Amino acid sequence: MNPYREDPQPWVGVHHRSVTYLTDTLARSLPEGYIAHIGERVYVETPDTWRIIAPDVTVSRLPSLPVSGGASAGVGVAEPPLKIEVQPFRMRGVFV
Repeated sequence: MNPYREDPQPWVGVHHRSVTYLTDTLARSLPEGYIAHIGERVYVETPDTWRIIAPDVTVSRLPSLPVSGGASAGVGVAEPPLKIEVQPFRMRGVFV
């Protein structure tokens, strides 16, 4: 048994540093209005199954801010709360 090849634990730090470097490099090349994120989980659900996708780096578009033309007022109406069913799962993760 070669513990350096078979035990992934010593390489966790290398992986996190690589992801940080990748995110910084990617962020510099993205067009205006986009941002790179580290460690964001995506939950995918279909009628029959669900799963968790944990990409190292994700890219998303920043929301546009409304242009204000002066003073105004408004009333916000809240949507009814979204009820979700919590699925039991076990996941080990290290976040920086």
